Amino acid sequence: GLLYAHIPNKALTWMDSYIDGQPVTQRAGYAVEVNALWYNAITFSMEIEAFSKPSKNGKMLSQWIDTFPAEFSAVFWNEDSSELADCVFEGVASWDVRPNITIAAAMPYSPLNDDQKMAVLDVVNKELLTPRGLRTLSPRSIGFKHSYEGDHHKRDLAYHQGTVWPWLLGFYAEAWLNLYEGSGRESIERLVQGFEEDLIEHGIGNISEVYDGSPPYRPCGAISFAASVAELMRIQKMLE
Repeated sequence: GLLYAHIPNKALTWMDSYIDGQPVTQRAGYAVEVNALWYNAITFSMEIEAFSKPSKNGKMLSQWIDTFPAEFSAVFWNEDSSELADCVFEGVASWDVRPNITIAAAMPYSPLNDDQKMAVLDVVNKELLTPRGLRTLSPRSIGFKHSYEGDHHKRDLAYHQGTVWPWLLGFYAEAWLNLYEGSGRESIERLVQGFEEDLIEHGIGNISEVYDGSPPYRPCGAISFAASVAELMRIQKMLE
């Protein structure tokens, strides 16, 4: 019941930068956030159907929903280390710590239980969270790039290999507040307020596309990025 995708030399997820025609981060096979989004979408559609005329596929989908979390964990979850894989290709899991695991924990209908979500957020806090967003790769990984700079080739190499993206904070805040509710509010408020000082550099009055993966988290990329702005606004709505 999981989604599997592979086209040689083709990036099929949002991590889609290329170097000389080759994807930097191909993530072939089972991608963790794609399957979490898939489960969330089907479960949501079934909830809608419950208030309308049931379809002939309803029973089949209901059974699929019941078994999917176990299948998801069997593919992605390491019970011994309490870790969630980023992707799995031909039976081999990538244990690189990337922010896609946060998306799986943030879904309203998540295939993860609360203990698994707590373990995911613990790893994200230790290895990915910065004052400007989530790193795209843990500094512990051999492919980690500290800064997003240089020519087009060097920037594309760093784009999803440690560079910080503010829009990912929306998923982090959603997962954190859903799990910890009021007790988690203060830490999320601090993250949002921290962007106030950023409004007077790079793009005046706006939030940049990306930031360096290491302190002082220099703003880079587009000086105004819709997804960065939108997710900060969405976080403020969550807090309200």
